[in-house]
Amino acid sequence: MSDNKPDSEQTSLVNRTVTAGATVSSTDHEAWRNDIEGRIDDLIAGLKDNSNHRAGTSAPTDNAVECQVWGNTTTNPAKLYADLDGAGADTQIITTDDSASATAEGISELATIAEVNTGTDTGRTITPAGLKGSIFTAGLATKIVEIGDWDMNATTNVDVAHGLTLANIRTVSVMVRNDTGGSIFHYTGGSGAGGATANNLWVGVITATNVTLYRLVGSAFDDPDFGDTGYNRGWIVIQYVP
Repeated sequence: MSDNKPDSEQTSLVNRTVTAGATVSSTDHEAWRNDIEGRIDDLIAGLKDNSNHRAGTSAPTDNAVECQVWGNTTTNPAKLYADLDGAGADTQIITTDDSASATAEGISELATIAEVNTGTDTGRTITPAGLKGSIFTAGLATKIVEIGDWDMNATTNVDVAHGLTLANIRTVSVMVRNDTGGSIFHYTGGSGAGGATANNLWVGVITATNVTLYRLVGSAFDDPDFGDTGYNRGWIVIQYVP
């Protein structure tokens, strides 16, 4: 097997147990190294020796050879098999002809951001960076903050801490619910009283610490149905640059 020692002097670690954290003796360490080197030597020898190569159009069933190459058609490309563990069981070695799929291991090219944006490629792999830079996230993260206690019947506005860097906030939307939780009102309009007549609710201002919400006097929110305290009135959804 290895050039370091003749086969008769080599000690195999096959089926030997090494306990995690245990000290490995120099004898075991040497045997381990020789075992690995020997298997690599055998594989290289099998690749070089033409007598150990076999060609065909179906997967090999004869485990007597060290290396087998099979397949010679477009639909059945050549694949390399080798007896890597010395136990007579052939293992396929993945090559550049082996494309990964939902059902098979293989090699996959990384998708560019443009390919992620197109959204039709089924043969490439999306990376975290590619996803973050794509149109599907637009590089933004989302934070959901509870409004908390707000008696809308008695109070026109409430301050809610957002815990973000003001310059990184991009969009804000609001969801308000009544006292029973049976109705939820979703607001995504602009800020200021100009939008209040139509929406009855608006984001008044966003400061370095808070999002301030307002409700219109005399609106549907200025009602006992929105007057309970000790109750989370709803949620603020914030998109921001992480």
